[in-house]
Amino acid sequence: MLIGRVKELESDVERERGMNEKLVEEVREATGESSRLAEDKSRLQAEVARREAIIDGLAAKGRRSQPANIGPHARQTMDCRAANPTPSANT
Repeated sequence: MLIGRVKELESDVERERGMNEKLVEEVREATGESSRLAEDKSRLQAEVARREAIIDGLAAKGRRSQPANIGPHARQTMDCRAANPTPSANT
């Protein structure tokens, strides 16, 4: 009877050990997946920031469609000619 109980307990220990090993493996897999997801998130955030910078650059370029290296008087003349095209403006 005592030997039977010992064998039963040994069997229980082995079963628990197997379950623990399985749980440890699941935790390792979950940790690895979590790391991969964190890397993916970081990559996606960097890509979003890069695209937002491109969009901001294009928007800024659209706001300054006139040459940036001309003086205020020349810019005013260009604005006036663009608003009031006349034959004399083509010369």
